[in-house]
Amino acid sequence: TITGKGNYSGTITKTFSITAIGLTSSNTTVSGITNKTYTGSAITQNITVTYGGKTLVNGTDYTVSYSNNTNVGTATVSITGKGNYSGTVNKTFTISAVVTPAPTTAPTQAPTQIPTNAPTSTPVPKPTTTPAPASEGVQGFCERLYTCALDRGFDDSGIKTWVGVLESGQMNGAEVAAGFFFSEEFQKAQLSDEEFVKRLYKTFMNREPDAAGYNTWINYMREGHSRREVFDGFINSTEWANICLRYGIDSGSNTPPSITIEPSTSVVAFATRLYSTCLGRTPEKKGVADWSSFLANRKVTGTEAAYGFFFSSEFLSHNYGNEEYVDRLYRTFMGREADPDGKALWLGLLESGEWSREDVFYGFAGSEEFGKICSSYGIRR
Repeated sequence: TITGKGNYSGTITKTFSITAIGLTSSNTTVSGITNKTYTGSAITQNITVTYGGKTLVNGTDYTVSYSNNTNVGTATVSITGKGNYSGTVNKTFTISAVVTPAPTTAPTQAPTQIPTNAPTSTPVPKPTTTPAPASEGVQGFCERLYTCALDRGFDDSGIKTWVGVLESGQMNGAEVAAGFFFSEEFQKAQLSDEEFVKRLYKTFMNREPDAAGYNTWINYMREGHSRREVFDGFINSTEWANICLRYGIDSGSNTPPSITIEPSTSVVAFATRLYSTCLGRTPEKKGVADWSSFLANRKVTGTEAAYGFFFSSEFLSHNYGNEEYVDRLYRTFMGREADPDGKALWLGLLESGEWSREDVFYGFAGSEEFGKICSSYGIRR
């Protein structure tokens, strides 16, 4: 508004527009976005948005929304201007499958479940139950999830994928079960809370629900707790740990199984192989039986069992040189003789003092080749 003064009088009013600042990917900085690992729930980010050096305020200057942010794949976070700001900036992040890594550091001593002397050990108590047929294994575990969780038979493509992630160690039993219970197919079924709980009992406890337990879980959800919270409660049941043990699956549970099982022929073959490739001898009956039981009942992994052999008093008493040590690592972890270049690399690390024998051991244990060997015997790496 212009108002005359002195020799001038009158008023003139003119208008102008103040437009919102348009946020774009080139003028706006979005920080705090990192790749995530699958959890079974919607994943969000703790982001900071700045424009021209000014930190914008969430809810005042912009809003945040997400898409495809639950399952494995590429998720999108959208920042949309508000108030004095307009436009939308999209950023993506990756949700990856859960992977159980091989150990990256050497332990200060042999694992407590493993004998630190010769590969013979205190016997594990005799099995209290009969194992599931060996033919069931990972395939049978996945077929059961299709039946119990989705109430249908398996499809070839789907079961191949689930068997693959279990055999490779990318996911454990609980994570695969979550993939079924929180899949798009399961959600589309729109099951009632009552039916949801019944399927959890069938899947994780292999039985119909008891009245008291059933009512407890139903009331728990009516108090506002999520289905994911109920699911997590079933994961940590002893029954689930026992089911997974029978199928040779890592349950992903914090609860140990209450049973022991007899080793399969493939597990016995893995233990026997360690005597040959590491110690260079035929196993005694008791020793191979003990190690096979440890492995079958998931008391030790393939890596931990191998550690028990390579750092046993029997192996150490031979005082093998670095060259022989590396040769035996190749036979054990890669199933072949050493290639000249690879062997030279490992020997160089040992002889320079840069790596200890334990460091080299874990370098071999974390190899893709050993992962495949363990998978072929039905052993956790």
